[in-house]
Amino acid sequence: MSEHINSRREFLRDVGNIVALTVLGSGCSASYQKLNPLQMTSTLQEQPVPPLADIHIHTDCAHSPESIKRRADEFQIPAFQGKTVDEIRSIITLPASEAITPARNPEEAIKKWDRWYKCLQETRKAYTSPKVIAALIRDVVEDSANSGVGLVELRLSLLSTVDTLLNNLGLKDASPEVFWKYAVEVFDALIEALQNAPVPTDLIMSISCQNRYKPKVADLIQFCRDYRNHLIGLDLTNEKDNPPSAYAPDIERARLDIKFLTIHCMELMGPERGWDALTLNPDRIGHGIRAIEDPKLVKELARRGIPLEICVNSNVVTGAVIGGIDNHPMRKLYDAGVTLTVGSDGCNDGSTLTDNYDLIERSLGFTPEQIQKLRKNSFKYAFRNLKGKRG
Repeated sequence: MSEHINSRREFLRDVGNIVALTVLGSGCSASYQKLNPLQMTSTLQEQPVPPLADIHIHTDCAHSPESIKRRADEFQIPAFQGKTVDEIRSIITLPASEAITPARNPEEAIKKWDRWYKCLQETRKAYTSPKVIAALIRDVVEDSANSGVGLVELRLSLLSTVDTLLNNLGLKDASPEVFWKYAVEVFDALIEALQNAPVPTDLIMSISCQNRYKPKVADLIQFCRDYRNHLIGLDLTNEKDNPPSAYAPDIERARLDIKFLTIHCMELMGPERGWDALTLNPDRIGHGIRAIEDPKLVKELARRGIPLEICVNSNVVTGAVIGGIDNHPMRKLYDAGVTLTVGSDGCNDGSTLTDNYDLIERSLGFTPEQIQKLRKNSFKYAFRNLKGKRG
């Protein structure tokens, strides 16, 4: 793998400076300057009311039907070319009635998650080249900006993205050399596509805990270290197969170069995953909603001040919350003193970060002042704003 990475390293380091957008008031005036995303001091921090920050959004879960329609026509994507936006929506999202129908028990929750995941797999059929992938992810940032978001942390699952691409190209059994060649090309295209991002955009590398990807994790860690100037953090995701601690040596090695870590846990699995995650000293925890089942863990999270990234719309759509929005533990976690942030996660249905805030205020009894606190937390705990707070 190293020769493929090294062959592109200098190019990526030259073009990898993400362009910062300085928003002036509520207008559209903007000034651009090239800055390394990890060295950027955003003037947005000086504003008394920070911009909306989406610090939990996945590149492959946030493709709107409109984006796929546009790119399918542009790049002649076989799975979607010629289809209408509504037809694409029916393929990549759960039916509206099913999306809002709560899972009534754990068995229903698992079935609902599996049905949602099949929609995600259908969405990934749009991944037919590195250029297409980069264009679709660029659309995610533009869609976020158009919805009012002023800071984005994108989570890239490089292993599953490349795996999907190779499958779509008929290269399912590709050699490791071919796999990492495409990995570099995808990352190359993405960095280039984000150069003129409409809002400050940082990349987090997601490391899947699925058994199928475990043999590639060591190479992925080396990839991250080689391209540390283009990554602001790491993310352990897909919690079902293995606990976070199973990757402790890999994470320790990666954090020599990339300091910040968030861990997906307690979205589907119980509080034991949360206790395990704490052994890795994460800066944030993705979802974390099932922590509510363990009062001692809730107290520990509050004591440590580790923020949870709450994604209410996603939790309902995927069945992660049994009983639907009325049973979401966000209110209880907040009242217990746990630090909370808000993310969109992405359900490929066009839902926005603002939709999540609206749902929280409307359905979970948060006051406008408390919504403002959540918004400030999300900006405060963005990794670029934590820079320098870690040793």
